[in-house]
Amino acid sequence: MNKPEWHFKEKRPSDIARDPISSEFFSDESVEDAARSVIREAVQNSLDARDSAPGQPVEIRIHLGVAGDAVSPDQADFFSNTWVHMSAPKSGLRHVPEKGQKCEFLTVEDFGTAGLEGDALEWAPRENAVNAFYAFFRAEAYSEKSGDDRGRWGVGKLVFPRSSRGSAFFGYTVQKTTGKPFLMGRMILRHHKVDGIEYVPDAFYGNRTTIASDADFVAPVTDPQTIEGFRKHFRVTRLAEPGLSVVVPWLDLGESNEFTVDNLARAIVAEYVLPILRGELVATIASCGRRVRLDKHAILAKGQDWVDESLDLLRQLAEFAASLDGSTLQRIKSAEQSGAPRWPTQPVPVEVAKELRMTLENGKPVAVDVPISVCERGKLSHPSSLRVHLLSTGSTTSVAPVFVREGITVTNVKGQRLPGYASLVTIDDGPLATLLGDAENPAHTEWRQNTRGFKDKYQYGKAFLDYVRYAPINLFKAIFEGDREDDILALGAFFPDLTSDSDRLGGGSKRRTKEGDPHANPSPPVPPPQPRRYTLTKVPGGFEVKPGDPRALRPARLRIRAAYDVRRGNPLKKWVKYDFEFGARELSADVRGATIARQDANEMVVDLLSDDFRVKVSGFDANRDLFVRVTAEDADGDQTL
Repeated sequence: MNKPEWHFKEKRPSDIARDPISSEFFSDESVEDAARSVIREAVQNSLDARDSAPGQPVEIRIHLGVAGDAVSPDQADFFSNTWVHMSAPKSGLRHVPEKGQKCEFLTVEDFGTAGLEGDALEWAPRENAVNAFYAFFRAEAYSEKSGDDRGRWGVGKLVFPRSSRGSAFFGYTVQKTTGKPFLMGRMILRHHKVDGIEYVPDAFYGNRTTIASDADFVAPVTDPQTIEGFRKHFRVTRLAEPGLSVVVPWLDLGESNEFTVDNLARAIVAEYVLPILRGELVATIASCGRRVRLDKHAILAKGQDWVDESLDLLRQLAEFAASLDGSTLQRIKSAEQSGAPRWPTQPVPVEVAKELRMTLENGKPVAVDVPISVCERGKLSHPSSLRVHLLSTGSTTSVAPVFVREGITVTNVKGQRLPGYASLVTIDDGPLATLLGDAENPAHTEWRQNTRGFKDKYQYGKAFLDYVRYAPINLFKAIFEGDREDDILALGAFFPDLTSDSDRLGGGSKRRTKEGDPHANPSPPVPPPQPRRYTLTKVPGGFEVKPGDPRALRPARLRIRAAYDVRRGNPLKKWVKYDFEFGARELSADVRGATIARQDANEMVVDLLSDDFRVKVSGFDANRDLFVRVTAEDADGDQTL
């Protein structure tokens, strides 16, 4: 057998010139940062492939190969024939690795799973047969997951090459059923030319063989010597244990260096705190002699560097959620579902509401089961439920609700904030969890009513999403409004406008629900606005942020993002560094009663030290409209100047 290497396929006259766009599913609008998206995808796949004994967790081992742990140039022989392709003018790589550079990498391994099962030489899926190896390496936008599985789209693995400066990744798996080890790599470039020959985007690391008269088929490596060298270079700990080890070579650390031990730990806890506290997941992160273990005891311990205030509140609620005995939970009335699901009238009995209210006011968390029936078009309905957990923050801090579907945190769901209270919504029950999973985008960060497999599958699909989204504010209202009916203004802080972001910004649909529509789900009346904690105004050549209503508490920190306005789309997503950069010479920042904690690209973070603060930035192009978004610790606002 020939020595394993990377195989690049020449473009044939009949091949369509199609450059890969699937990584756009994981553009900056979908994921918070590269480190978090890699963690979300890798751990999700591992939990879906769980094969550990009852009571035994899935174990994730991560090695961050940077600085002294990076692979030295003389050891990076796994890329011996790739340099001319990666450096080709139209390869599509932004930061092309150089042959003499050290190779930073990220290795993510799972244990307690079955590995990538299936025939490694299969080139087409067989009907009613599962082949995880084929789906992982040889298919795109193809998934064998459904139902209770966390992933649906079959493109999640593309976060791995997206995090590589070489747009590459390796997978080393040991199958549980066969015990066989397989090593294979994939590189996704664009159509490019080398020495006048045009090549297609996809390349594979392995051994070329002939399958079904195709001499360009690449088989995985099984040679023990090659696998041992791979394990040594990339700190792979797997020996004969079933599971999957993914290696991202030429790790793109970025200007802000998102890949650090603390960031990876923070991402794991933020995304998977419930599975860890339930004993379903344990993670270890190692780099340059440092090792962090994340299990139930570590998460509950105090003083970790990677825990901030928001993560601490989530940790407290998740600990409570993981310890609950379902038999002791309160349960509200079922949703009204003669048409679209609606929050029931008087869902909580007076005495129960009083008990929950007293518990919350004493600083203790509460949890309530919220029943609802789910029905696909043309099928019978099935009972399901979600669970809402509430906890006082001990301040007026406004905390966005956290939504967790089957253990994975769906980070960008637009729920209603509760001033003074944190909320956690968990959805573990099959029918509703399946509905929400069908509505998720490929990055599993939000629910969309128009996603494939959702918009035509469920009747009143959007109403179901809104029912879950606004469950915390509706439950809070049911608990507290009876006690405060004599003072309607007292409710203003807790029941802000429930209209969508687009409606509040003047971009909502012109279509409105007709009066008398039995399927209508009207929003409650708009309450008095909360006191603004800052004001954003236009100044010559820029903007200024100053204190707002004197009755409002001063935020601890402001996050300011800016971009030149555009005709269509989100201006912040259209920003390019050629427009301007905070901290650059052309912009002037006048900061008083505050200090700049960070300024990078089109974002500035300012810590406020005085009630009489001022942040003034000028020097922008006076001929272009400026869009500025200011986010306070517990409030945010958008204005176009």
